Amino acid sequence: MNKQEIIVQISTGGYLEHKVTHDAVCGRLKALLETIAVSKVIIGWSCDRELYEHVIRFLKQHGIECYLWLPVFSETGILKADTGKLIDDTGNEVKSYCLSEGENFEFYCPEQQRNIRAFLEIYEENFEGLGFDGVFLDKIRYGSFSNGLGGVFSCFCPACRKRYREYGIDVDENPEIDIARMDLKEYVRLFFGENSRLFGYMDGLIGDLMDSVEIDHGEAVLYPIVVVVSVLRVMGRADLGMLSYHMYLYVWFLLGLLAAYQVGKFLTGKKWYGAMAAAFIGLNPMLFGNAFINNKDMIMLSLTSICIYFGIQFVEKKTWQWSVLWAVVTGLCVNMRITGLMYAGLFGGLYLLEFLTSREKDKKVFWHGILAVLVMLATFVAVTPATWYSFWGYFVYTATSSTGFLRWHGWILYGGELYRYLEKSLPWHYFFGCFGIQTPIIFLAAFIFGQAGCICLFFRKLKQNWKDMKYMLIFAVIIWAPMTFFMVRSANVFFRHFFFMYPVLAFMAVYVLNRFCGHGKTEKIVKSCLIIQMVICVLLMIAGHPFQATYFNALAGRNAEERFEYINTDYYKEALEQILKMDEGDDILISSDNLNCYFGIKQAWEILHPDKKARIRIAEPETVECENADYHVYGYSTLIKENKEASLGIADFVYCEPEKKYGKQFGLDAYGKRVITIYYD
Repeated sequence: MNKQEIIVQISTGGYLEHKVTHDAVCGRLKALLETIAVSKVIIGWSCDRELYEHVIRFLKQHGIECYLWLPVFSETGILKADTGKLIDDTGNEVKSYCLSEGENFEFYCPEQQRNIRAFLEIYEENFEGLGFDGVFLDKIRYGSFSNGLGGVFSCFCPACRKRYREYGIDVDENPEIDIARMDLKEYVRLFFGENSRLFGYMDGLIGDLMDSVEIDHGEAVLYPIVVVVSVLRVMGRADLGMLSYHMYLYVWFLLGLLAAYQVGKFLTGKKWYGAMAAAFIGLNPMLFGNAFINNKDMIMLSLTSICIYFGIQFVEKKTWQWSVLWAVVTGLCVNMRITGLMYAGLFGGLYLLEFLTSREKDKKVFWHGILAVLVMLATFVAVTPATWYSFWGYFVYTATSSTGFLRWHGWILYGGELYRYLEKSLPWHYFFGCFGIQTPIIFLAAFIFGQAGCICLFFRKLKQNWKDMKYMLIFAVIIWAPMTFFMVRSANVFFRHFFFMYPVLAFMAVYVLNRFCGHGKTEKIVKSCLIIQMVICVLLMIAGHPFQATYFNALAGRNAEERFEYINTDYYKEALEQILKMDEGDDILISSDNLNCYFGIKQAWEILHPDKKARIRIAEPETVECENADYHVYGYSTLIKENKEASLGIADFVYCEPEKKYGKQFGLDAYGKRVITIYYD
């Protein structure tokens, strides 16, 4: 049995309060120590140095460690006047939530260096040198729902906006927004009619949903933010629209991490492994980089975590509340990707199995299951306008598209070879290879150990541990059913389409780690290795900012960029920003003969600040303007393809002979790899 520690936490009131005396605290502690064995005490956070001196001395006499409890970006009350509070999307300070006097949730922005400096001054003036064994830092975060919606959707101060702008725009973002706008147009048609002014306005801006080949792309999760983006575009602030869009995507990423934490904690009974399940996802540099710009695969990743958490609660508690919550999220999953049907079938099937095998057939449990089916179906239909025209036709079209993205005929660079649908199929090990080189090594080892461990447990202890192992069986199906299908078929898909597997791999890993290594010295070694990897990942993400999505681990070898495709690395915005720094002109002409790069540059130009946008013109490919451009931009992976395959039919700017206009080059690098290149005079 694991040794349990008892830790006591003591509140001394706010920074400016002196509600308790050292005699009172020591008296309470003395009475407590006569009853239970306390190993540590966390105390704070008034500025009463005399109190802490007496308490620390008392605890040292009893061999007990003492830690300072210290809030950082909220509830301080004594930060300097020039500090910066959170700013909402309207430009106003986020309102504080007053719990009690001295405990105000008046969150300050963690991004602003002045706030960090101010807090360090508070610590040095009031707490330094008191002899604490350590410091427990609280409130190291942005606001919460306690501060209203502005507390969650913040901060929009200049420092935070700069950070958001450092991430580029993916070429898929605008097309996905357009699909969502087509969906919203159908709601306008339904509720206001085709003769309404609003419908006429939208009809002039966007085509009809059923005329699009993209009806298989569900966008329900994006509806709220697309409305915001559209309004800001009309106002001429497309840049603010995309900043809000990226922030919205990241909020969903955080919600997915929260769900992953809850699932990990449920499976192991330990908060540590819950945190590790979230870390396996959130501290993967490649996933973190995608969290801001990948509006399909990363949303599906988060929905997978949330759906699994709600699914577990649905099966375990069997209440109507959890039935509804799980059904709604599952409906959104099916809307986003048809693979969401797996979650519906697996958790719904498990719920039915447990009902049928239970000794007492509770009618409420039965009807809660029926309620879940009806709500899921209603949610899916309500958020998927394409089904209003032909329910079965939609499923047939989506299933066909999802089993292989046949309308895309681009190239995939893998292992130094170029692959394209109908010309050269991807090898069976494509997904294993991508997982292997783009996942931090210790995390990868944990994932492999999780799969191997589950296989052992399936054969050894399935019957004895059905309560836990039933979920491992579900996770195994979620991973291996689609993986096997695509390996057998050599389908035309990207590695990013399988991002949704990362949470499932994390859950299986923490479960097995806890079962096999969750005690004694082994657990300490495992924790140490994982913590080291986490620290390395944080440093890598800092070093590679904002190109975290280009991450490859050591297994990829040297010059990985010459042999493997980047995932969502269309950082054309960074290229435009660099050009603006190099050139002070008011009429800068930029080109790219590569059509994909052209669209990337065009989209990046759209989200620039209006003042910067006015200084740049984008030349269309194969025009006189293109030949006379001041700068030429291309993505580095495209360059690799041009070198490796002459038959691509794309103008080659690789060699840059002296007589060519583009005689110099500038590169944007990440992790020692060229992300994007700019040629100029």
